[in-house]
Amino acid sequence: MNPKKKNQRAAWKQFLIFVSYLLVWVFKKIRTNKIRLSVAKNLTRWGIVLIVLLFATTAFGQDTYSVYGNRILKNGWPTYWRGANAMHVYGASSSDMNGWGIDIVREYIGNMRDNPLVGSAQYINGEWLHSLQAVVDENRRNGKVTILCPFGWNGMSNPFLGKNPSQTWWWSEYKVRYRQIANQFKNQPDVWFETWNEPYMWNRSNGYSDDLWLSDMQQMVDNIRSTGANNIIVVPGAETGQSESVILTKGKKLLSGRKNIVFDIHAYEKWLNDSQANIEARMQKLSDAGFAVIFGEIGPHNASDLMNPVPFLNAARRKRSTVIAWLWKYDSNDRNALLDTYGNPNNNNNYNWGSTYRSFAQEYRSSTSFPNSIAVNEKLNSLFSTFWHHKDWSLPSKA
Repeated sequence: MNPKKKNQRAAWKQFLIFVSYLLVWVFKKIRTNKIRLSVAKNLTRWGIVLIVLLFATTAFGQDTYSVYGNRILKNGWPTYWRGANAMHVYGASSSDMNGWGIDIVREYIGNMRDNPLVGSAQYINGEWLHSLQAVVDENRRNGKVTILCPFGWNGMSNPFLGKNPSQTWWWSEYKVRYRQIANQFKNQPDVWFETWNEPYMWNRSNGYSDDLWLSDMQQMVDNIRSTGANNIIVVPGAETGQSESVILTKGKKLLSGRKNIVFDIHAYEKWLNDSQANIEARMQKLSDAGFAVIFGEIGPHNASDLMNPVPFLNAARRKRSTVIAWLWKYDSNDRNALLDTYGNPNNNNNYNWGSTYRSFAQEYRSSTSFPNSIAVNEKLNSLFSTFWHHKDWSLPSKA
């Protein structure tokens, strides 16, 4: 089945279950004389109207994405994803991801300045670059959300990694270019905009401060919003994207007066060398503070030696976190590549990274399998509590 159709049927099923619980509640109140018959009739009528509206939206409309408290919503339902980073600007299709259960793709943009937005592939600086719209269209055909993320300005001779954004020589041009990108995709809600890949030095050197992070991110978010785009914006943490501390200290100021913002943390040394219990506690702290967070990169190898990703994946499973693996690549010699040269899971000296992540991504998950309310510190009433804990939405305890 087409992944988009599968998601539509799942949403339809979830809403029907909700309406059925609502109608049962209404009839119980009628029997116990706790609700007037006229009120019950009106509730029933509105229930039918909502079913018709949902069917029309699910079957014929665009999927919608938004942020509410610490949750990311798809068509109004709390949702978490399993994804992969990819380099589809260089070609290939995302259809080969379908068997892995991948439903979100973080797309590498190595030449933000020159990568075409629309049209056919162009030969630029010695490489063929496919348009961002073509990449998005292909992901959409395969039922996947796209995160567009700039990694380099005019090629990887000027990478974004470790830079203080507002202190780069291309800062003004960057803002102009991102407005062009936002204008292209502002009516395509399944496209999310990530502001910058892995900014600021890992050790907070080179003049870094949390106030600089806040100022940079405010400018980048507001720059995109100036186009009228309401798409989700993905904001990285500090210390080359691995640190959540600045999110905890400055995130609320960034969110003030701004909406649909998701924070991105990259799980390498600062996470994979921690215990599962500590990882879960750190995830919970972010959630309790009201931040919607994704883990936009994770892989077994970074600047240090090999790291075991399994404790992190176990924590992410328990906390219903969105995880996006590094990297969807056919390369037996790259220990972070998910696939070997022949397209099989790459298990070459990397903690069986390919098979491990494929099993993790293929696990059953539901948009309604959250134990808590989507809003921080709210309590669910008994009707919604029964719905949220419906047995169909529970995850297996093991990979």
